[in-house]
Amino acid sequence: MLISKAGVVKLCDFGFARPLNPGINFQYTDYVSTRWYRAPELLVGDAAYTGTVDTWAIGCIFAEIYNGMPLFPGDSDLHTLQLILETLTADDMEHNNPIQELSKKQRVAFRMNPLFENIKVPLASESIKSPETIKEVSLTALLKNISPTQLDFVRKCLIIDGSQRATMEELLDHPIFDEEFKSMYDAKIQEMIELDEREQELLMQTVLTTKDGKSEMAPEELLTEEEKNNDEDDSDDDIDDEFDDDDDDDEEEGFDEDNSSSVVGSPGTSSPSPEGSSSGIEHNKMHQFRQTKESVSHENSVKTTVPNMGDGLVGNGGSQTSLE
Repeated sequence: MLISKAGVVKLCDFGFARPLNPGINFQYTDYVSTRWYRAPELLVGDAAYTGTVDTWAIGCIFAEIYNGMPLFPGDSDLHTLQLILETLTADDMEHNNPIQELSKKQRVAFRMNPLFENIKVPLASESIKSPETIKEVSLTALLKNISPTQLDFVRKCLIIDGSQRATMEELLDHPIFDEEFKSMYDAKIQEMIELDEREQELLMQTVLTTKDGKSEMAPEELLTEEEKNNDEDDSDDDIDDEFDDDDDDDEEEGFDEDNSSSVVGSPGTSSPSPEGSSSGIEHNKMHQFRQTKESVSHENSVKTTVPNMGDGLVGNGGSQTSLE
């Protein structure tokens, strides 16, 4: 989950996302979601789960956003499961509610899981060692100053038996999403998204700075005017060298043509070839090469002369300068 500067929550990384089959006991990959947000059925290795595993994750995330700390930060699947039973049992005992144990289906999955071989199925009734523990690990102890409505929302998400857990539709009907919230939600979220877009545009226009505080610019922006001119001269020299080589080749070809002409003609004599002859064609080719060289050189100097290098930054009114 990503939270923007404006407060917009964005979901990312859908590597394990998949449609749920409405069929009974359809098997899925049990190794999904980060351990701290896995529902009990995922922790025990039950592959026949439902969409309520996401309801559990929402409850964990809601509590973490409120409190700033993970609710069940276990070191392993077993440890995370023990923390869940400890906290929810303490909360049930604190409010005189029936204690939640792992469902029969979850206990069977635990016993069949090779990772838990020779390990006893954890029991909620054995998770609380002393009355003091209740005051330390219950939901009200971990989420201090949370409102009763918010706490009820978390409890409906964090029901151990997935079949008894609230669905997404039921969560949307929870009092936490009252009419006042629903009436302002659309306008508020649109306002926050627009603020995000403006912040992003401003960020892209701002010159980034390195750790030592110096400006960090594109390599071409770090060149002095003299270095830029030298680069242009070097580019022109490269073009000149290329066409000089072509001219030398043309002259050699022309020389061969002249020699061949003098062999065919009178010995020891040479005269200008007519325009339609081989030498005349070569002469025209040399002239065209020189014109092309001048055109390319002029075009190159125009492309590399940019009034403002900063205009090329993304987000500047949609206009970008292309440097070639």
